[in-house]
Amino acid sequence: MDTGYQANPDVKILPAQTAGKIYLKNGDSIAISPQDTVMSLATLPYNLTKGNDSLLISTPKGGKMAVLLPDGTKVWMNAETKLDYYETDSLRQVRLIGEAYFEVAKKYFSSGELSQVKPFNVQTGNIHVTVLGTHFNIKANKSLSDFRTTLYEGKVKVQQGERQIILSPGEEAYINIGHIQRRTIDTEIGNALKDGYFIFNSEPLSVIMEDISSWYNVNVVYLDNEIKSEKFEGMLSRNSRLKDIINVLESTGKVNFKFKENTIYVDKKQSK
Repeated sequence: MDTGYQANPDVKILPAQTAGKIYLKNGDSIAISPQDTVMSLATLPYNLTKGNDSLLISTPKGGKMAVLLPDGTKVWMNAETKLDYYETDSLRQVRLIGEAYFEVAKKYFSSGELSQVKPFNVQTGNIHVTVLGTHFNIKANKSLSDFRTTLYEGKVKVQQGERQIILSPGEEAYINIGHIQRRTIDTEIGNALKDGYFIFNSEPLSVIMEDISSWYNVNVVYLDNEIKSEKFEGMLSRNSRLKDIINVLESTGKVNFKFKENTIYVDKKQSK
């Protein structure tokens, strides 16, 4: 019986391209195309980006974007990411769903006769990240079942309710049974998103396939739910063909894939 499955993914499935939208507070939007490299919002008219009104930036499935925020902060956004930015006289605030790498610009404001660094805060769900340094990565899905803040330079404070953790470079805050915890990570390999890699460090297949689904704009169907919790390690270029990523996962002998149009079917490798 012909099931219609293919052994290899469609060659038209490509890695994420530069794409997204920037929604301005006057109701207009700017569409980003693959020809754009870094979209500078620092050059937009003052009345469109400043004040308590939000500046919303989003990338679609299969899209990515690098933007320069009005304060000079550079952000690399992963696929399927929403970033809501606003700035007041004494605060810079970001609400984030998805994944982004931040290089935060130092900005000062006057408080009486003193000049202070204007705080840069990132909120994702009920978790608040206060930037005490500059270079860090945040990944958070809507349910916060997959959350991590990784610090590369400076310091950040991660707060969830009454619990707070101050990270030093080479440390990561993550969710474990609903609560933030701390662990040490290897930052020598660089930042996966900014430097263009998938880095899987004993990640469950469900998390890996979520990343692949967003990056390559494909759907994922599990034919065996047990395989979701199987863990994998590896480092692969984000510019790889989907077939090359699949080949590496299949080479472990744990998992098998088949394809139909824009959908990947995931199954446990059957022992002969």
